[in-house]
Amino acid sequence: MQFSRTRICITGSLLGFFTSLSCFCPALSAGASDESWTVGRGEANGKPIFVRINMVVRPADPKYPFRAVYAIGFLHPTRDGRPEKDETAKVNEVEDQLNSFITKPDHGRFVAVQTHNGIRKYLFYVNSEKIAQDAEAALKVPANYKVNLNVESDPNWIVYGKIRGEHERVHAKGK
Repeated sequence: MQFSRTRICITGSLLGFFTSLSCFCPALSAGASDESWTVGRGEANGKPIFVRINMVVRPADPKYPFRAVYAIGFLHPTRDGRPEKDETAKVNEVEDQLNSFITKPDHGRFVAVQTHNGIRKYLFYVNSEKIAQDAEAALKVPANYKVNLNVESDPNWIVYGKIRGEHERVHAKGK
């Protein structure tokens, strides 16, 4: 894993996925050709927000015109809105299932994660609404947890473009 200093500043509502974020964070390079994640911590609406953005994904890939956001609420969030250790393992398992179902057979791209105010959201771009719904239906969600899915047509990848564009704009200023 490689670490480098990166400054992320994301502002605006970004269509309900991210709200305002400003942070100083390390950039992670996972070594896989289709994943290189930038990790950040900041503040949104007076509360901490944590994000991961996949910086290798080609924005607006026409193969994936639908934005799918999967949200899972924590049962026992910490004061700063993150999951406790036991919950971390449970939501990580949900993430792994979604990633395997959607990206392994090339039905979509996993592009971002947000943890804020007791909720974790996973942002994917997929080739059809059905794939997003099938992934949700196939999930083995831990007892007492619920995953909410929101799918919208977004062939221009507006949300991801704003997140990535703002990251690149701020990062360029720091050079």
